[in-house]
Formats: sequence, structure tokens, C-alpha cells
Amino acid sequence: MIDEHDPELLRALADVREALKDDARPEDDFYPAAREFLELLHTCLVEDGFDVPLDAWDPRPALLDLEGRLADADLAAACKTVRDSLDAAAAELATRN
Repeated sequence: MIDEHDPELLRALADVREALKDDARPEDDFYPAAREFLELLHTCLVEDGFDVPLDAWDPRPALLDLEGRLADADLAAACKTVRDSLDAAAAELATRN
């Protein structure tokens, strides 16, 4: 189970939130921050016994779970934005195939 109080995970998610919140930052800053957050989220799951490689992992269920347990509304919104971004990318790939 993901620890919604993990300081490293929260810091990575806060970086995502800051990339989204700061209008002066280019949109492209969001993607590296989101990727770093997702990699850390996967690492947390692996430490708990999760046995799916990063490149085969669908993070959306874990994001939904974490989003629902976060007490900070801004962090939950950043988590939802990462999930929404993944959903949009999946939908775009589906239309190309």
C-alpha cells in the first residue's frame, strides 16, 4: 500500500503541482515532474512487493487510490491531473491504432 504521508513521494507530487500552478513555467515542465513522480510511486509499490516492471505498469489505479487518500486538496488535484494526462495519452494512442 502506498504511504500517502511518504515525504519523498509528497515532495515529487508537490513538484508536479508547482509545474502546473506556475503560469510562467512552460507546459513541458509538467511531463518530467510527472514522470519522476510516477517512477517514485512505482518504486514505493515495488518496495511493498508489487511485481510489475515500470514499463508494463498501468499507474492509473494507484493514482486513483493515492488521490483519494491525500488530505491536501492541491496535491490530490495534481495527482488527478497526472491521471487525466495518462488517460488523454491512452485515448490518443487508441485513435491512432
